[in-house]
Amino acid sequence: MKKILISLAIILLPFLVFSQNIRTSYFMNSSTARLDMNPAFQPNRGYIKILGLGGLGVNFTSNSLSLDKVIYPNPDGSNSSVSILDTRIDGSDFLNSLKSKNKFNFSFNEDIIGLGWFTNKNNFWSFNLSVKSMFNATIPYGIFEFLKEGNSGEDGNGKQYNFKNLQASEISYADLSVGYSMNINKKLKIGLKLKYLIPIADVDMKFDKLDLELNNDYWRAQGEGNFHAIGMKMGADYKLRDGKETIDELNFDGDNVSVGFGFGFDMGAEYKINDKFEASISILDLGRLFYKKENDIAGRANTDYSFEGINLSDDETFDVDDVISYEKSESEKRGRALPSAFNLGLKYKIYGDKFTAGLVYSSRYYPKNTIQEITLSANYHPISWLYTTLSYSFLESDSSTFGLALNINPSWINVFIGSDFMFFKVTPQYAPVKNNVANIFIGISIPLGKNRKV
Repeated sequence: MKKILISLAIILLPFLVFSQNIRTSYFMNSSTARLDMNPAFQPNRGYIKILGLGGLGVNFTSNSLSLDKVIYPNPDGSNSSVSILDTRIDGSDFLNSLKSKNKFNFSFNEDIIGLGWFTNKNNFWSFNLSVKSMFNATIPYGIFEFLKEGNSGEDGNGKQYNFKNLQASEISYADLSVGYSMNINKKLKIGLKLKYLIPIADVDMKFDKLDLELNNDYWRAQGEGNFHAIGMKMGADYKLRDGKETIDELNFDGDNVSVGFGFGFDMGAEYKINDKFEASISILDLGRLFYKKENDIAGRANTDYSFEGINLSDDETFDVDDVISYEKSESEKRGRALPSAFNLGLKYKIYGDKFTAGLVYSSRYYPKNTIQEITLSANYHPISWLYTTLSYSFLESDSSTFGLALNINPSWINVFIGSDFMFFKVTPQYAPVKNNVANIFIGISIPLGKNRKV
């Protein structure tokens, strides 16, 4: 099993550095980032996105953990840090802060190429190629308790841990889209974006049952779970274990460049209620990925393993695969619905287009997990080439919920940078410390055509 986890890390790590959408830009007319939140939106100008830098973002969300609950100053007073697993760190506050199901979501989006232009009727077309990835996991409380406390029993009865509902999944795919925003009349715009999807990888691991009993004189592990993996050039190596063919590790030596296909679409509308109020609504990522059965790597864990201690000779090693391993099972014809999203916005013009206020409700639906936010924003447009937004989000986040975005767009370049959750305290590696939610988005493009009032 450890080899499988190492292989998964190779797959997932490149995608743990990417965002889906940045809500702080929702009412920023000059930003190309806002177009991903509603296909009815139109920018001030057409654009060509800088190759690989047109839109790049990272998003992290957890319902329980932030880095300051895991990393602590070294108790010896040195200028270094230690983890919560250090025996010198009291784990009571850490464990009390956890939930029965601790959820984590990472998402990534990088625009490879992008182009947008207006027609003579002031309708707007867009073309985009991007890579997207979403990782989510549910880690039960018992795993953290086990890692911190281990077998702390003193009377020979030891400890029992329940790891039920441990799961992790990741999907990544290329998204080739064409969008169109139409002016129905002076008040109403509608938009549609059609997407062709190319799967890159899909990994799903879940335990329906996983119990660990630690006694002073023996250990026992019981587990039942499923494993599925599919990906470009991905294969598996197998080995016999107790007479059964089990997954040993994943490899990337295959020739399966195409593992499936998918379709999706976004739709939205923007309506000018009167001279002061504008409303908007959108539904995003309605669609599904379809995978080829012959590329599915499937395994089933069904273990009941116990031992009365470990006594190793010089040429023996203890292998966690002896405790939990995946027996090869029949491949399945699988598919996966995209994690869809919903946005509902309302803008109020305080002082024309110079100063506006906005309210947007956003939600994204992951498997067995929904992330929701309400974002209030103040949008200031002092001069023609400068837009600024200050936002405040609540619902999902616990603290540090202020967001900030800046868009600089003179005639020759359009630069956007922003975050919904500003972080003010970081580690030496610039990782946010106190946030259980964090994101950042950067986009650079070249403007096309004259500035328009949208």
